[in-house]
Amino acid sequence: MKLLMLNGSPRGTGSNTRILFEQLLAGMRSVDADLEAEVMYLRNIRDTGNHVQSVVDADMVLLGFPLYTDGMPGIVKYFIDALHPNDLGGKPLGFLVQSGFPEARHSRPVARYLARLSMRLNARHVGTLIRGGVEGIQLQPAGMTKRLFQRFFALGASLARDGQFDEKLVRKLAKPETLNPAARLFLQTDASHFYWDMKLKENNAFDQRFDQPYAPGTGERKEET
Repeated sequence: MKLLMLNGSPRGTGSNTRILFEQLLAGMRSVDADLEAEVMYLRNIRDTGNHVQSVVDADMVLLGFPLYTDGMPGIVKYFIDALHPNDLGGKPLGFLVQSGFPEARHSRPVARYLARLSMRLNARHVGTLIRGGVEGIQLQPAGMTKRLFQRFFALGASLARDGQFDEKLVRKLAKPETLNPAARLFLQTDASHFYWDMKLKENNAFDQRFDQPYAPGTGERKEET
């Protein structure tokens, strides 16, 4: 079988999507040692034509990306638009939506869209994996990611064995659906902001963290003095 894995993260090879895809692929290969897999990065938009053709040529397609403000990255939208008017003829199509949000509820609207997209492309939807709290796994020791990686490995094995993701494992992976009261209280503390503040500082955006560029009355550009 020829598997195509499309990574829709703007971070490309440095993405969390790549790490989770690797675990899925390892699980699939534990069942199908002859699996032929190709990974493409949608951030290379000049290669969109090749990405679309590879979808047509593949036997199974997996599309993964991070959730940005409850939606998909622009490069993923661009790729989906480029798929029209292809008919996938019942080809297996699955998705991975990962995010920094701990709770799955943020990803539910885009997951419903992806299931609908499968129908419109005439593909067989093999499932959508939702996983929150992923941001930071590159910094975590192996002991903290072991359980997460085991679940992705098992989901990959179920896909290769049964032709779809194990629904019971999908539900476990998505938890929690919403935050419990203790987690909500923690998010109100300064400690909960440590990682995100670090990232803002790395990108020279820390001083602008309270900006409201889309708030009423803030659209006018100030004259430089």
